[in-house]
Amino acid sequence: MSTIIEADPSKDFFISMLTRDISLISSIVDLIDNSVDAAISLGDIENKFVKLNLTRNNFELEDNCGGISIEAATTYAFKFGRPSNAPSTALSIGRFGVGMKRALFKMGKAFSIISMHRDGSFNVSVDVDRWLEQPKNWSFEMDTIATLEPYGTRIDVNVLHQSVAESFGEDTFLRRLEDAIEKAHFIILGKGFNIFLNNVKIGLKNILVRASDELSIASKNFQLGEVIVSVKAGIGERDLHAGGWNVICNGRLIEVSNKTQLTGWGDGVQAYHPDYAFFRGIVEFTSTNGDLLPWNTTKTGIDSDNSIYKSTLIEMKNVMRPVLALLRDLVKEKENHESGLIDETPIQDTINNSSLKSIFDLNDYRPFVRPDFIEVKRQIVHGRISYQKPIQDLERVREALGARSNKEVGELTFDYYVDNEL
Repeated sequence: MSTIIEADPSKDFFISMLTRDISLISSIVDLIDNSVDAAISLGDIENKFVKLNLTRNNFELEDNCGGISIEAATTYAFKFGRPSNAPSTALSIGRFGVGMKRALFKMGKAFSIISMHRDGSFNVSVDVDRWLEQPKNWSFEMDTIATLEPYGTRIDVNVLHQSVAESFGEDTFLRRLEDAIEKAHFIILGKGFNIFLNNVKIGLKNILVRASDELSIASKNFQLGEVIVSVKAGIGERDLHAGGWNVICNGRLIEVSNKTQLTGWGDGVQAYHPDYAFFRGIVEFTSTNGDLLPWNTTKTGIDSDNSIYKSTLIEMKNVMRPVLALLRDLVKEKENHESGLIDETPIQDTINNSSLKSIFDLNDYRPFVRPDFIEVKRQIVHGRISYQKPIQDLERVREALGARSNKEVGELTFDYYVDNEL
């Protein structure tokens, strides 16, 4: 006789594990990801927006990105995990299907989601404590409501956890959140999408490099299965902290100015040091299948074991080598000029005469173009003489010359020959 053993997960345990390994800031960025994905699915991101309002009493998110359809809500949007048949967009950021739920449970004990969609609208309100009292019931109640334009989503968390309420009241937290949003969505912000934090529009970040007819970026564009990869590197303004590689997955910046072996530094190429503070590199991964992209579950870093990333890392090193060679030549050119060995500085002049341009706008995948380095043939002005003689003779000569060392004996006898015989 067999017995059925119940192995259902505990809601408390599940929620604890779900929210433990993600920061509050990453949780909020996850919610913005959903709005961005919705806007992309519409094929129109210009003038779309996300508005965030954070106070010690509540969290609000409002967007005009089309809303969540009733079909999406009932089939996958509220499930704990993304079903394999859930649709994705060409630049989808959402991956695992836990972002919205994880963020809401992370922030508070009561939340509501109102969606205005052209095919029908709804409201889902959850009292977390009451939901936890029903261990076998993992569902949420949804009420259909009248549709009003503009189409979009509104999320309210109105019973915040104490630690979350305290964070929302700190200026330092809000500055860190703003910085995280800028980094996570700087590409989409450059395409006309708007994000507001407490009524202040989030600024646009960019990566600028020098470019002209005499100076280009080094680049490689290729495809690995379903993933399109673009690798670019060039020379920007000198900034020790800004130098390095920036890694982007479907428009999401997951590594910023990385200078470690994770992006190739010190592994087949030289380790990062101040001479390379001009280096700017980006790697963009794009795929309709987010599972293939080399990002971790929180979309805040690289999954270095990902096979796509391992193959790309080889190309990253190939792209960075000529740029680093130019920067080494720049250092040598400056030394030679300061030493008076050369009169011209073609590398520095070319850099100075080039324009700063967004690396994302440079799509010319031509061979790397750079100015020549002036080779200096250094004149040899000194040579070494070394020989041995009997010690008795050496001591007699040293005494006669008044020399204090064997080295001085050699120098004085050589000088004597030059002065008297040559």
